[in-house]
Amino acid sequence: MYLGKSARKNTSAGVNQYLFNGKELNEDLGLNWLDYGARWYDPSIGRWNAVDPLAESYQAWSPYNYTMGNPIKYVDLFGMMSYSYNWDNGTYQDEDGNEVGWNTVHASIQDESDINAYVVNNTSGRLSTKSLLKSFDYASDIYAKNGFDNVQYNLLSEEEAENFNPEWYDVFLRIKYSGDKTEGGYVASTSGIPSKGINRVNYNYFELDNHPNKAYALGYLIAHETLHSIIHQTYYHYTGDYKRYNTDAKTVHRNDTPNLLMDGGALYKNHGGIPKGPSAPGQLHPAERITFDHKFWIMVLSRRNR
Repeated sequence: MYLGKSARKNTSAGVNQYLFNGKELNEDLGLNWLDYGARWYDPSIGRWNAVDPLAESYQAWSPYNYTMGNPIKYVDLFGMMSYSYNWDNGTYQDEDGNEVGWNTVHASIQDESDINAYVVNNTSGRLSTKSLLKSFDYASDIYAKNGFDNVQYNLLSEEEAENFNPEWYDVFLRIKYSGDKTEGGYVASTSGIPSKGINRVNYNYFELDNHPNKAYALGYLIAHETLHSIIHQTYYHYTGDYKRYNTDAKTVHRNDTPNLLMDGGALYKNHGGIPKGPSAPGQLHPAERITFDHKFWIMVLSRRNR
């Protein structure tokens, strides 16, 4: 019997696929593995089916261990690292019982690679280069305030973009001007296969018209669409599963809490739309926040093996 089987069968709302640590059970081929993101976990033997991507941080332990052999005291949310979790106040703690936050988790990830976003201005002169570069600064700042200072924006000319052949780990954005003010951004695809992460941002999006800081608002949209591309491309590269990305609400948009990847309608309805401008230095507006499950994909892309 695998862990959580009885709880799964006794739910009044139907079959519960999300079991230990809230991870989804995959019953394909009768394996009954839990999907942690970085690795698959086999609860029947209490082991991973692959080595820990952060195994160098736990050299005294087998790279296949789960929570250093102590799942009562420790949790490992993504198959990468273990911290003690305080269920009373919802905080993580190190081995000495000290509370640790995202910066501590992020600092444990060494040798990050830059994430390069290449952007072409296709607005037919409606958006100046100076204004777009200012929006780049706002977009980069949103990532930096979330703990990622390795997201870099690069401007391409229209001629350069014509011959641009991005790698799978590059983000490629086009700033377009659409007659449809409700059109935001979207990931282009061909026959269900991602077409090298081409993503679009509409410079005529209705929220930009009367925004008090249009450069910031555009930067916010660029950061939003960049996050879509990062998750989309990384998920597909490592799993080959394009369909699941487009049907998983937490990877397409997440509307249950204020965050950078809320869809435009939910953001406008529940939080008044795009923030009116950047927060004070070092402070993060709730709608700029990148959730931990989305940060995971930035972490994976940052540590990619090219």
